[in-house]
Amino acid sequence: EGGSVCQRVPLRQERERLAWLERYAQRGGFVLEAVTIEGRPVQPAVVEHSPAVPAPAEPLIGGRREVGGVAQRLTFEPVLYEGILRITDEAAFRATLLNGIGPGKAYGMGLLSIGPTD
Repeated sequence: EGGSVCQRVPLRQERERLAWLERYAQRGGFVLEAVTIEGRPVQPAVVEHSPAVPAPAEPLIGGRREVGGVAQRLTFEPVLYEGILRITDEAAFRATLLNGIGPGKAYGMGLLSIGPTD
């Protein structure tokens, strides 16, 4: 029996990537006003049919972890989101900004950079 191991799968469709970000935004005290994924504009909460994004030849970031005495190889496919957000919960957003989002934080992903709009 033992514990089950969760296997993550890469999100390659823009709608999947946007849905992932929107889930974390809701928990993180903000909503998306405008967003680009890897430089391509997408409509928050409206993306229906988006093309699959080609997988990189090799994952850009990798690591190892041990679970139950078994070494596991970890690979990540980073995604760059840029856009405009609106803060809906200041305390939750502050925690999100300080802690980052997603499971790849220990590997330098999920970090937020913000600046004022004009």
